[in-house]
Amino acid sequence: MKCYKLLFILLLSYSSFADTYLVIPHDKGEAQIKLGDILYVEIINQDGDRPFSGEKVAGVFHVLDKIEKNTFRVIVSPQNPQNRKKNKNLDKFEMRGFNFEKGSNNITQEFLTSDIDYDLSQESLRKYIYIIIILFLLPFLFKLLIKYTRSLEEKKKLAIKRKRLKSLILKAKTREELENVYLYKKEIDKLLKVNKETLTQFTQDMNSIQYKQRWTEDDINKISKIVGEFKKDVSGI
Repeated sequence: MKCYKLLFILLLSYSSFADTYLVIPHDKGEAQIKLGDILYVEIINQDGDRPFSGEKVAGVFHVLDKIEKNTFRVIVSPQNPQNRKKNKNLDKFEMRGFNFEKGSNNITQEFLTSDIDYDLSQESLRKYIYIIIILFLLPFLFKLLIKYTRSLEEKKKLAIKRKRLKSLILKAKTREELENVYLYKKEIDKLLKVNKETLTQFTQDMNSIQYKQRWTEDDINKISKIVGEFKKDVSGI
């Protein structure tokens, strides 16, 4: 839960980078502009001290050079509104002192009358946010990978143990082999699907004869018969 809370804070902090910028002509007078004009403008952050560093200004200007902290040389290059909608930004521009000359080559005449979203390229900023998120999630992903790897190793070990116990039961014929089945009765009960009542009977019968110096033929037949039931249980595993 803490992981998601911190991730939410990181994403929320991303929105705090949005600012409102005031854009005015550098000479403080009214500027008559048309498509392709090059002029100097001042872009002032009204929400803080962070200077403007993008390439597009309100979808109207394209930055050519940065002259001073807030002064830029730009070219009038309006963008198609459909292209602006593809990459919305929270940052806004307030345009003052500009008069857009109407003409057939102008893409739009509405950029200069209201605050609008602009296409400021923040690819580098986005990359930093993504890197922070990835670095934050990396330890958790690493732990999941270790847990998954250990789980696979444990399954492989259990599969090997089951195979050995199955082989032990299927090959059991002599007294020594039957006694080995008894030695691994707990593992057999835990890892193989054998009848619980048969296993209990096997344990009781083995306890009654295992300390005999010699087993009679009846003893071997009795134990072999019970182990034969185990063989039926594990033959399909």
